[in-house]
Amino acid sequence: MTQHAALLDLEAVERDEPVSWELVDKLGALIRRTEGVPHPIDPGASGAAVARALIELVPVALERHREADVPAGVTRETLIDVGRKHRLYGAASVVPWMLELMRADVLSAGRLQVSMRESEHGHHLHVPELGPLLPADVDAALARASELTGSARYACTSWLLDPRLSSALAGSNIAAFAERFDIVSGDEETLLASEEAARFVFRRPLVEVLDPALPTKSRLERVVASALRRGRNWTMPTGVLKARHSH
Repeated sequence: MTQHAALLDLEAVERDEPVSWELVDKLGALIRRTEGVPHPIDPGASGAAVARALIELVPVALERHREADVPAGVTRETLIDVGRKHRLYGAASVVPWMLELMRADVLSAGRLQVSMRESEHGHHLHVPELGPLLPADVDAALARASELTGSARYACTSWLLDPRLSSALAGSNIAAFAERFDIVSGDEETLLASEEAARFVFRRPLVEVLDPALPTKSRLERVVASALRRGRNWTMPTGVLKARHSH
């Protein structure tokens, strides 16, 4: 079973957490179902218990990936995000996302992740917590996404597309990423967008980022915290990838 824990990067959880077979059955049914993952999901258990149950369900996930003809390397890159998210946020708070990874509904495309189910504006792109959004890495990710989906239609819903962020970070990799998209909706300020920004940038809940005593070290941290501490929420626009950036 250690090999399964390694695929999810959850060896420490396997060592320290007992298995709840009731939770394994509950989450296993969601991985096996033909419909999409429902939102929200209350697992009724701690993050560590959820993570431990997912280790037991790796064989089910691998079967789903094989049925979807996902290349083995992409499967490995995709499943390791389960451990990353658990360490950053706790598995119980992001259960739907983890199940989408296990079900091959969302796959790694390198620097980005891509939803395999097509929406109104195309396949949705997601930005994992992997460091700088280097333009060359984004180009490569878009090419990989096209290989996986067979599509050139992509969208992204993220606070990273807030025009105020691009303006404040002119010339940055984030601004270059946002410039790839035409905004089609979502220009209202929301608490959810601010919570996402705090979590993504600081790896902390919003209430802690609002505390002026929390230091800001980078340009991005200063921009995000400054707006929040002035009582301004961020927005979470949906942008459609411009044709010249598609692959």
